[in-house]
Amino acid sequence: MRATVAAAWQLPASEQIGADQLSAVIRATPAAVGCGLVNAGIVGLSLWSAIAPAVLVAWLGLTVCVTVGIYLRPSQARTGATSLSRRALRRATLWAAVAASPWAILPALYLAALPHTSELVLITVTAGMAAGAACCLRLSIPRHLPT
Repeated sequence: MRATVAAAWQLPASEQIGADQLSAVIRATPAAVGCGLVNAGIVGLSLWSAIAPAVLVAWLGLTVCVTVGIYLRPSQARTGATSLSRRALRRATLWAAVAASPWAILPALYLAALPHTSELVLITVTAGMAAGAACCLRLSIPRHLPT
C-alpha cells in the first residue's frame, strides 16, 4: 500500500511525456489565465461581505500576481524539440503548484467559517478551477500513463 501511494506522487519519466504535451499545456495558458482572473473576481465579489476586506484584498492580490506572473514569465521556446527534459517537467509541476496555491489557501482558511451561500460559491468555483486544470492536463498526458 505504501509503495502504491509513493509511486502515485512521483513524476512520470520524462521519456513518457513529450514536448508536444507540454506545448499543449502552454498553449492553453492564456485561457487558463482568463478563467482564473474571472473566477477570482467572482469569488472576491461573492465573499466581500463574508470575509474581512483586508484578507480578501490580500488574497485577490496574491491570485492576480501569481496568475499574471505565470502568464508573463519568460519562456524559452525550443523549436523542433521532440523530447522533454526532467528540468522542464519539474518546472511545469512547480508552476502548476504555484498556480493552484491561492485556490487552496482560501478554502483551507474559511470553508467552515463562511455562511452557507458564500461557502457554496467558494466550493463551486474552487471545484471548477480544479476540474478545469484536470481537463487541461489530461488532454496533454499520454493515454498509456496510469491515471
